[in-house]
Amino acid sequence: MKFKKLLNVSVGLVNKEKIKKLNKLYRNKNKATDVLSFEGEKDHLGEIILCVPIANTQALEFDHSFHCELQFLFVHGLLHLLGYDHIKPKDREKMTGLEKKIMAKLC
Repeated sequence: MKFKKLLNVSVGLVNKEKIKKLNKLYRNKNKATDVLSFEGEKDHLGEIILCVPIANTQALEFDHSFHCELQFLFVHGLLHLLGYDHIKPKDREKMTGLEKKIMAKLC
């Protein structure tokens, strides 16, 4: 991916209670989740909210470091901000391929 200008991204680290409230407010889903992305405006691409306790649990579950899990969740959220999604199988395949390619360089 190439960009014609620099864009800013904000990152928030929250607990389960906070991400559950955000998920309910913005997605009408009354449960905690690992990552949420919110689109920004102009030079601010958006905000990525990561749930620290869920990231820790997933790192243990997937047998990799907490650091790698946070990186994966950030990449996942960033791809959403760039317009990628994983609702349809074809889109999921494309997004997963990009995640794997990026993560291979990070962890």
